[in-house]
Amino acid sequence: MQDIITLEVLSSLSDNEFSLDELVFRTKELFEREGLSGFVGLILQLADERICINMVQGRINPNEASCCPEPRYAHHDQLDRQFRTSVGTVRIRWRRLECTHCGKSIIPLREFLGIERYPSKT
Repeated sequence: MQDIITLEVLSSLSDNEFSLDELVFRTKELFEREGLSGFVGLILQLADERICINMVQGRINPNEASCCPEPRYAHHDQLDRQFRTSVGTVRIRWRRLECTHCGKSIIPLREFLGIERYPSKT
């Protein structure tokens, strides 16, 4: 259920134009059905999407220790993850990118947040 609501909010925000009323309505709907943990998941998915788009377009590099001298990334897949937090269970689908030069894959949001490889709680 959360994925459906989150996808509706993401799709309404990803268009070139969206109305304030639509944003308020979708956010209210998300809070009513999923609560604060659903909202945290939505924020994380939006951040993940922005980071990945910037990396694929070459605007930012992941960190100083890149996989190769000139990394170029492409979307590889998405992984379902959930974390137990003080606001409830946060569920997200974070993206995995793959370097087209060397084949190494990374999960930008995990690196951005400094999360361990297989966390279950924060």
